[in-house]
Amino acid sequence: MATLIVFLPMDLPQESSQLEYLVTPDGRTVTAHSSAALALLPAAGGAEVVAVAPVQALSWHQVQLPRGLLGKGLGADRALPRLRAVLEGLLEEHVLDEPSHLHFALAPDAAQTREGMVGVAACDRAWLQAWMHALERQQRPAARILPEFAPLATFDAIHVIGPESAPRVVFSTRGPSPLAQDAGAGLSVLPLTADAALLADASLGKAVFAEPALAALAERQFKRAVELSSRAGRALEALALPWDLAQFDLASSSGLRSWRRLARLLKDGLRAPQWRAARWAAAALVVANLAGLNAWAWAQRASLEAKRQAVREVLTSTFPAVKVVLDAPVQMAREVQRQRLASGAVSEGDFEVLLAAYADLTGSWPEMGAKKPAGMDYGNSELRVKGLDLGKVNLAEINGRVRARPVQVRIEGDSLVLFAASAP
Repeated sequence: MATLIVFLPMDLPQESSQLEYLVTPDGRTVTAHSSAALALLPAAGGAEVVAVAPVQALSWHQVQLPRGLLGKGLGADRALPRLRAVLEGLLEEHVLDEPSHLHFALAPDAAQTREGMVGVAACDRAWLQAWMHALERQQRPAARILPEFAPLATFDAIHVIGPESAPRVVFSTRGPSPLAQDAGAGLSVLPLTADAALLADASLGKAVFAEPALAALAERQFKRAVELSSRAGRALEALALPWDLAQFDLASSSGLRSWRRLARLLKDGLRAPQWRAARWAAAALVVANLAGLNAWAWAQRASLEAKRQAVREVLTSTFPAVKVVLDAPVQMAREVQRQRLASGAVSEGDFEVLLAAYADLTGSWPEMGAKKPAGMDYGNSELRVKGLDLGKVNLAEINGRVRARPVQVRIEGDSLVLFAASAP
């Protein structure tokens, strides 16, 4: 499934706003990377639209939620207002803006976090809503909102990003830190200076990644070689993260969130490298089942053909005069009828048998015996007794009384029709 990744600017959307974007067909390669006005972005078509929030737009916090609130808040829409109110109270002293003006998003592992400690991302609510509405007006609604960087995802690396005129260094912190607003995992964004490089490099062993235009400057500040990176590459890495900032009022319903998670899991299962073994196993299972079904169908066809051949052999061995077998049961019945007529034996549909059955019926059932027929017709192995008042007669009871003979009865208007039980 193709994905259109749109990088959100820090300013509010305008007609002249230029947005950087990239298109990836599989989440691993980039087929287009450019910038365009909002109205000139590539058409979404069947592609998933993903918005990326810049690192400087987000702040990161760790909060202790009351016991039992987290599961209810994530699982039921009616509990979300309470969860947001709790977050506003807990973060009131840790944010510079009014909590009611901020948008909050819980970390993907919030439901599995022990002791209620969860990570929370915060950003300007009006800014994010304005961009979501702008994308919707252009028929490119965002299915997910990703952070450009997440704390633990960049814990073992240092990133140097931004334009040459204002380079910044991005790195994760864990535990109490003068740069982290809370104890726990945090993310620091500082102007690239010698002091910032020294502080970011306090934990030895972290790799330094820099954009090509900033590589030389980063090597001078960190006094070692750096690895090259790009914003497009970081976007593809962010695409694989389970983060989604579209929560609370930016997610319309729990059902929609579940559908998005299911679509994301399906996409990962179809394309992610770590699911390659599972895909091969599923394909092998499908092939094995198809082979088994084909073998079973072949065995059933062979068995059915053997039964048909046995019936044909019974017909030709019993009636040698039959040379060509077209419909064995019909031909066998015809031959039996021919031999019966030749021998003078009475068959089930003969007039004598049907008349005897009617006589038994009138003789054993006074109610039927009291009804005087207006006439009788015999033809096509059926005896039709006319002119009977059969309005209150129970057909099941009639058939029960003639059960001793190979005859069945049906009612047609004021007529009682008797015919052979073996007739179709």
